[in-house]
Amino acid sequence: MACGVPEGEQIHPQPGMLHESTIAWTVGDPPRLYSCVRDARPIHYRLDARDCLTAVNEAWVAEAHAAPEPTLAAPSVLGRNLWQLIHDFPVRHLFTALFQRLRAGEVPEAAYIFRCDTPAQRRLHRLRITPAPEAALDFESAILAVQPRPPVSLLDSATPRSAEFLRICGWCKRVPLAGDRWVEIEEALAHLDSLDRVPVPALSHGICPRCERTLLKLLDQPAGPETGIARFGEWHSA
Repeated sequence: MACGVPEGEQIHPQPGMLHESTIAWTVGDPPRLYSCVRDARPIHYRLDARDCLTAVNEAWVAEAHAAPEPTLAAPSVLGRNLWQLIHDFPVRHLFTALFQRLRAGEVPEAAYIFRCDTPAQRRLHRLRITPAPEAALDFESAILAVQPRPPVSLLDSATPRSAEFLRICGWCKRVPLAGDRWVEIEEALAHLDSLDRVPVPALSHGICPRCERTLLKLLDQPAGPETGIARFGEWHSA
């Protein structure tokens, strides 16, 4: 079994998708190779019918403290509405539409792959969302693979921040340059003067046009013929 994906839960099967030690993932650019992570403990949390957090597991708490994100640690995070944490309108719209499909029973599950980086690692996560009783939704976020890189202070929450904001895509972790060209942070560092100064800009999470188009396709497509699961993410052989 590769990449810690449990039996019966493989991601959108394609020839050569999984490899014993490495995988490649792309959202349109040449694939990047990642080292698979095995036996990583998934993060679980639940939203009630009002989209308020009602439960998180210990893996959530550990991740929140490691970030560090003390305001997202239990018990202070419990009862908070999801929309207090997501401010970007296109992202709110996409999640609202996806939640409506799940709660209406149009699809039994939604799953997609996204980047959840640390300063010294690019990380691929898989998020699965399933309906629960009383219009609640259960979430499982599991790390699949990592790729080391030189530390990026812009992604370190301990780095001092200025009053400026820099948009970053919550799915592919790219940032925009002039002409609405979205690039990896390392490339942006060579083009944006504001990233060379301390304090650095605060990050404003949104969604880039490419990822937005892909997610809109996810919302429009019917449930998969084999699994009934709507999926997002492109995987390629290593």
